[in-house]
Amino acid sequence: MQSIKMPKSTNKQKKDFYRKHEIPKLFALLEEYPLRHQLIVKFALFGGLRRGEIAGIASDVIDFESNQVEIKRSLQQSTKGLRLKDTKTEDRRIITLPEQFMKDLYNYYIKKLDLKKEMANLWKGFEDVNGKEVFLLFSDEYGIPHRPDTLTQFWNRFVKRHKNELRRVRFHDLRHSSASLILSEGVNMKIVQKRLGHKDIQTTLNLYSHITEEDDKKASDVFDNFM
Repeated sequence: MQSIKMPKSTNKQKKDFYRKHEIPKLFALLEEYPLRHQLIVKFALFGGLRRGEIAGIASDVIDFESNQVEIKRSLQQSTKGLRLKDTKTEDRRIITLPEQFMKDLYNYYIKKLDLKKEMANLWKGFEDVNGKEVFLLFSDEYGIPHRPDTLTQFWNRFVKRHKNELRRVRFHDLRHSSASLILSEGVNMKIVQKRLGHKDIQTTLNLYSHITEEDDKKASDVFDNFM
């Protein structure tokens, strides 16, 4: 057996996602929660962002006039504590988000600025790994960011509380929900690749083959009228 290679582990969590008809229910349940939590979930769903990317969003990457956000940093938990790192070049991208979402984000941003003024000298703020001070949106009252895993913890509590009203998926599956939904609406696969920050389009194709299979069925249905 020494000359035989060990097989690769296939113990991967199954990807799931919310369907189009489930989204309104999700949003209705979220209305009971603080705006911060609503924005975090919608960033994952509307933008297809990873939790570290959401936790690392700062004011300098947001363009409220064009409704766009540049994804160029990610907050990571390391043995040395929280680190705000630049994302890999292939992961950097600019995404356009819904107008109403950006209005809600702007209102949240203004309140965050007001909090900073109220805290005055107590405000500590945060720096990225290059030593640049950044104004993180999802931070505590001192400007210190919350750990990325707290996003998952909130989501787990949320879906557990509403287990009888909403199907349970992982927080990361909101990213899959985003891609699956826009693909099902006919958005080009290349655009989906760009929004998700995949270096290779084959990665996107492999992850969302279930959508292309559904499209293939639709393509076949076109010819049913001729039979």
